[in-house]
Amino acid sequence: GDYFPVRGSTSYAAKPQGMSEGEQAALDAEGLLITEPDARLLISAGLAADWPDARGVWKDEWNAAWVNYDDHLSVAVTKGGADLEGAFGGLVGILHSLETDLAADGFTFMKSDRLGYLTTDPTFVGSGVRATATVLL
Repeated sequence: GDYFPVRGSTSYAAKPQGMSEGEQAALDAEGLLITEPDARLLISAGLAADWPDARGVWKDEWNAAWVNYDDHLSVAVTKGGADLEGAFGGLVGILHSLETDLAADGFTFMKSDRLGYLTTDPTFVGSGVRATATVLL
């Protein structure tokens, strides 16, 4: 996979000005582009602080991750087809790898004994999971 920092971001040395216009257009066409928050609630919560630095999209053929957008990390399996069990298994594998790498550095995902996993969106507190399937008719 590859990481695409938001245009104008200077925090990723490999792409010091962020993604190119072509990369931005391609991510937008795939529905993966992140844009600066403009809702007052999000801005007042600090989600636009230091925009666009340290924000971007990582993607490979079947997976995507949004970095420092509305949460520190959001992961998606974007594989087409009807194999929901396989897609969920892929997501579990990604999250397990992330947990293993975090633990090796002495970190973990933020979790409360009372509330479960903590996120910026209170509707995801607990499992931190949202499942969406798109059906073409």
